Amino acid sequence: MSKFYKAVPIVLISFLIACSTVPISNRERLNFVSDAKINSVADQEYQQFIKENRSDINQNQQQLKLVRRVGFRIRDAVERYFIQNNQSISFDWEFNVIQNSQANAWAMPGGKVMVYSGIFDKTRNEEGLAVVVAHEIAHAAAKHGAERMSQQTLLNLGGYALSQSVAGENFMKAFSIGSHYGIMLPYSRKHEYEADHLGLIFMSMAGYDPAAAVDFWQRMSENSAAAPEFMSTHPCDKKRIQALKERMPEAKRYYRESIKSGRQ
Repeated sequence: MSKFYKAVPIVLISFLIACSTVPISNRERLNFVSDAKINSVADQEYQQFIKENRSDINQNQQQLKLVRRVGFRIRDAVERYFIQNNQSISFDWEFNVIQNSQANAWAMPGGKVMVYSGIFDKTRNEEGLAVVVAHEIAHAAAKHGAERMSQQTLLNLGGYALSQSVAGENFMKAFSIGSHYGIMLPYSRKHEYEADHLGLIFMSMAGYDPAAAVDFWQRMSENSAAAPEFMSTHPCDKKRIQALKERMPEAKRYYRESIKSGRQ
């Protein structure tokens, strides 16, 4: 019996016991990776990034103050959501700004958030920044990184099986391209839509008007020269904005509740 077929039962068992549900969207996800493992790896990468870019970190105190004010409000909303729904989240939160012209931001698994100064031209105000920070935190809260790692594990196993049973470099190249465009990139777009959804709810719970998300993505779409959607990890702007509009009634309910509770 080949190594592949010996491994299949183990993978199938892991598949059955490693399914969990994403908060808010309630989508079932596959995750082989423990929080402790991915958070540890993410923290190492984050500390390396800080070390390599130390001279550009937190140089603008006004921007840093704004990012941390927004970040702490959304952090509180995320933790409140998890408590209210009898779930747990154990992040070592940190919010920082790097002086960089890119319109970018990211959140590591475990709650390390970095905002690039170039994004402020697009966010324009506190609510616009809340859209960005909530979206990035949503990726971490939904454990998208661990899910992608788990999916890649299955793809690698499938690729190994093909390499053992089908000769020919061209076939393996076709499998690699097919899995990339047919599986990995669409899965990334699914994560982007989901982070938009969760981000809307988290910013609304924090007392930020979710309508700012539509305005932000409309600004981001101006003069953009995006690749065709099937070759992109992100949804096209038009589809993303439409999906946000469809989620708006749900987000507005959370926003109204946050206003009643005085969270502004």
